[in-house]
Amino acid sequence: MAGFSDHDPAHPDYELSQAELRSLSLSLQGELVLHGVPTEVEGEYPATRGSQKPYTFSKSLPNQLIREVFYPDDESVIVKTGGMATYMTPHRIEPIDGEPIFEDVFVVSVVQLAETDIECRQSLSIVSKDGHYSSSAYTEYIRGDERISPNMISKGGPLDDDRNIELLNDQAQLERPLTPDDAKKLHQVIAFISGA
Repeated sequence: MAGFSDHDPAHPDYELSQAELRSLSLSLQGELVLHGVPTEVEGEYPATRGSQKPYTFSKSLPNQLIREVFYPDDESVIVKTGGMATYMTPHRIEPIDGEPIFEDVFVVSVVQLAETDIECRQSLSIVSKDGHYSSSAYTEYIRGDERISPNMISKGGPLDDDRNIELLNDQAQLERPLTPDDAKKLHQVIAFISGA
C-alpha cells in the first residue's frame, strides 16, 4: 500500500511527524532548563542581535537508566559511564543576519562492548532549523581515539584508504531518523529528568 509507512507507527520505516518531534523537543527542553546544568557555549552565535549567548543545559544520566532504557536484557554491552541529555538554546552557526537559527536536543549513551576495548556511542537528536524539525539516531564505534566500522571490530591495525571508505559507508548506514521506539526512550529520559 503506497504511503503505508507514513501513517502506521508500527511500520519499521515510520518517521515521526513534525508535531511529534516538536512535542518531544519542547518536553526535553523544558525539563533540562529546570533540572540541567547551564553552560555558556563558545564558538556559536546568538540567534538574533542583542539576544544572549547560546547556552547548553545538560543532565547526566545514570548507568541504571541507560541500561533500562537503551540496553534492556543486552548482555553484549557493559554500561560504565552512563549518558547525557543536552539542550542547546537558539543559536546561529555563522554571525550573519539571514543565516538559519538552530535549536538542538540530544541524548547520548556510552557503553563498552563486552570482552572488547570498543566503546559504542548512541545519540538520539532533534534539531530545529528555522522551526523545521529533523531527527537522527546515530551509532558510532570507537577504539581508543579512532572511530571504526562495526565490520572492523575484530580487525586491528591502522585505518588505510580502503578501511576509511568502509568506515564511511558503514557509518552512513548507522544513521537514521527517529522512530516511535526512540520516542518511547526519550519519554523515559524526560520522566527521569522531571523526577530528578
